[in-house]
Amino acid sequence: MRLCRAGSRDCVEPVRRVGDALARLELDVPAPGVWSVSVWREDAAGNADERLASVPVTLRYDPEPPQLGFEHSPLSDPTLVSVLVSDRVSGLAGGEIELRRQGTASWQTLETHVQGSRLVTRLDDARLPAGVVDLLRRGQLAGEASVELVQEYLNVLLRRSVADAAGRARDVAAICASVHAFEHRDLELALSLVEGEPPLGARDAVHAATALNRGIGVILSADRHLDGIDGLRRLDPLDREAVASL
Repeated sequence: MRLCRAGSRDCVEPVRRVGDALARLELDVPAPGVWSVSVWREDAAGNADERLASVPVTLRYDPEPPQLGFEHSPLSDPTLVSVLVSDRVSGLAGGEIELRRQGTASWQTLETHVQGSRLVTRLDDARLPAGVVDLLRRGQLAGEASVELVQEYLNVLLRRSVADAAGRARDVAAICASVHAFEHRDLELALSLVEGEPPLGARDAVHAATALNRGIGVILSADRHLDGIDGLRRLDPLDREAVASL
């Protein structure tokens, strides 16, 4: 019996099995990958001819699960969901992406298709409550932001090596009704919030101070440290129903 890596001359030494019935063979492949195995017989007198071997059978050995990660959806195409998949042995054959509303336990399976090394689907946003970006683009929500928010977003994109990070930061600024500068009065209030009880972190204090000094009573953030600030109500941007009620 000969075992070779498929498409190459990388073979292990021929393996000899002795027995009256060889309908079943136990075989260990040396490493993950695609292998071919062929078998030939030897009689009791020692006669054997490798040229009379069987047609090779293909074996696949892949003990490693795929590595995957969600990619950022572009602001110009927010319903696109793309998962980059890496599998060095078998490649990507297919998969499922599931969606659930935050705060619920019911998962919905989305129809996907393979694009190269990516698993791709689209959200049917017509059946979902409008999100923050949708409402801002339609003019149904007058969003206000600070330059500090935009630079913080840009910094995250740069750390993740996202393509066209500056362009995406401009897109965020463009869909806001106002982008506020960080002024000295904001610094003073932010320092007071840092010294307060409970104390805020520096970035949270900057965002809260910018809003409070301009009479903005609602702040969209997933950061729970912004809860409990007098004159400011936090809404989770992923809570579509709450955002839509603004």
